[in-house]
Amino acid sequence: MLFVCYSSLDERAVLSMVGDLRNTHYEVWIDEKLHGGQPWWQEILKQIRDCEVFVLALSDNALKSKPCGAELSYARKLGLPVLPVQIGPVEHPHTLPVADLQIVDYRSRELTAQLELISSVNASAMRRQPLPATLPPDPPVPYAFLAGIATDLRAAELSYQQQAEIIDRLEAGLDEEDSTVRPEILGLLDILSARRDLYFKHAERIAAIRRAATAPGPPSEEPSERKDEPHAPPDSSAGHEVPAGFRHRRVAWISAGAAVLVILAAAAVLWIRLPADGSTEQPTQQPTEQPTQPTEQPTATVPPLTTSDGLIPQSDAIPDATLAIARRVGEVSDIFLIDSESGELGTQVTRGGSPVAEEHDPPWPSISPDRRSIVYIVQTSDASSYLRVVAADGSGDRELFDERICDRYLPPAWDPVRQDRLALACLVDGHFALRLVSLDGSVLTEFPINNAWVDDVSFSPDGSSLAYFSGTRGDPGGSIFTIRVDGPFQPVNLTGSTLDRHPVWNEDGSEIAFERGDPAGKQRRIHVMAADGSDLRAIGPSGSDNIEPTWSPDGTSIAFRSNSGTGDGDLYRYWVMDSTGENIHPLAAADTAPAAAYPAWGRR
Repeated sequence: MLFVCYSSLDERAVLSMVGDLRNTHYEVWIDEKLHGGQPWWQEILKQIRDCEVFVLALSDNALKSKPCGAELSYARKLGLPVLPVQIGPVEHPHTLPVADLQIVDYRSRELTAQLELISSVNASAMRRQPLPATLPPDPPVPYAFLAGIATDLRAAELSYQQQAEIIDRLEAGLDEEDSTVRPEILGLLDILSARRDLYFKHAERIAAIRRAATAPGPPSEEPSERKDEPHAPPDSSAGHEVPAGFRHRRVAWISAGAAVLVILAAAAVLWIRLPADGSTEQPTQQPTEQPTQPTEQPTATVPPLTTSDGLIPQSDAIPDATLAIARRVGEVSDIFLIDSESGELGTQVTRGGSPVAEEHDPPWPSISPDRRSIVYIVQTSDASSYLRVVAADGSGDRELFDERICDRYLPPAWDPVRQDRLALACLVDGHFALRLVSLDGSVLTEFPINNAWVDDVSFSPDGSSLAYFSGTRGDPGGSIFTIRVDGPFQPVNLTGSTLDRHPVWNEDGSEIAFERGDPAGKQRRIHVMAADGSDLRAIGPSGSDNIEPTWSPDGTSIAFRSNSGTGDGDLYRYWVMDSTGENIHPLAAADTAPAAAYPAWGRR
């Protein structure tokens, strides 16, 4: 087995090299499925000890990476054959920690380079010796402080001093750590900045650090607390009292002595508080009126959506109590509307949508945020697919994009804030991609993904993040991940499983519902967790296969597919339950048509 040590900044070049090695029938291990902490580091060290050749994907990025340095040092202490393979630029080749070794130049991937790589791998494997009787001590976990901070940030309450210390450690990390870990540090700052117990002074400081970290040129002169002074709550004589009940969003720094300005930004709501230590600056209280979702505008005031070749078909908005479902009728699966309260079947939205065959996908529906249009998938006879869009009343059915941007599309999700955008996973040249696209087919963002299989994309209600599952082909599922839409593009693993699929946020973004299989692969069950992966619990029925949850628009109910009571493990129908997992009942007891795809109800 070959162990490949690399920097995540070189992922594209490394995956190309790994693919070439695997095509030559080498077994290759890279840490594409692990996500930090002690278990992650112990698994890496075990794989190093078990490998025949330690392959260093050599570049300036790898040389600056603390994990790469620790892994290389450990491999050399074990006496393993080390093969440096240059896949990127190296500024100082004569001072390398592997300057004593023959380096394979693999930047071109030409045939001569491939032959040299294969020859060098074989020669290195021949030099493999047994490990020493006494193993060297394990190197410490790189960036262990980040895992500790992530744990601290899950606390229900953080004091003024605790928040200050966290900011100190993260700011120091930005100054001292290599660039591969900067997105994680900025992501932790974002998590802290979104806390409702964040103090005003700390909100100012985080904003200044972020601007300095992302601005080009020399470091900013933005104010920041001195690290050599103890963190104390601000003196009431130096500031202005914030009235109780006043609601803030992200704050901008202004010069000393000026009044505090509060600006609204498209970001998480912050409930800014100040220390209760006798000063006049006290924590703000939650407003009497709870924040609500934007009220739905009358149909006439919603601007029509457009693509490069015309308008998106739209109709009157379907009621919040109405779902779009895919029913299998005869030889095709089509989309119908159905009332969740009465179970009454309504409009047939598509006609002849998708052939019924094992190799064909059903027409997975996705309802637009204004509930006036539906995007769905049609699969062709050659196993490729394309997206179509139709008005919610079934009119104007047409192909969505002028040109094919993927070979095969997987179910898309509408951006709930900017509904002229979709997020989707798809196959391109046999590889999975995760993309943010406009309705005219322009690819706006290509998200970095580490695992081979990505599917089931959904948006958070504020449009800031995506949830999806990612795993390895052949597994029953994967792990639930989230990633920020506008960066940093650092996937966050919420469940650490190979059995999870179909994540979807509730209406206020506080919880995510998903399905989890059992290790035997026979039954799945609906689970709900907090948006940060905590408070995991199973809800609803067990003893049957219960899959593909979707929340109602108001977050009080969950619809899903189940084979309960059908007597056929492959026959599914639609069910509904309360968000607590109670009051479980068929969506339409009289409808015997098989449920072909997940139900579409609220946002996805």
